[in-house]
Amino acid sequence: MARSKTQDSLAKNLAKTTKPTKRKNTKKEPIKFTKRKDPKLFPHAPTFSWRLEDRKDNKTAWFQCFFHAEKYINRYNLQPKDYKLMEKA
Repeated sequence: MARSKTQDSLAKNLAKTTKPTKRKNTKKEPIKFTKRKDPKLFPHAPTFSWRLEDRKDNKTAWFQCFFHAEKYINRYNLQPKDYKLMEKA
C-alpha cells in the first residue's frame, strides 16, 4: 500500500522542527545591594528603607523590605546591570 503525500510531508516537517534545543542558563545571580546614609535618597525613610533604581525603565521605587524588592526584580526579570538596590544604613 502506498503512503499518502500528506503523511510524507508531515514526516519531513517533523524532521525539520524537532531538533534538540539548548538549555538556557537557569542559574540566577544573587541580588546585590549597598547601604547608603544619604537622607535625600530616602524621603520615606522609616517605613520604606529600601530604594531600587530601575535603569531599564528609568524608574525609582521604594520598598518596605528586601523581599518586596526581590519580588519586583523577579517579576520584571531584571539583571544586576538593570537595577541598583540600596538599603538605608
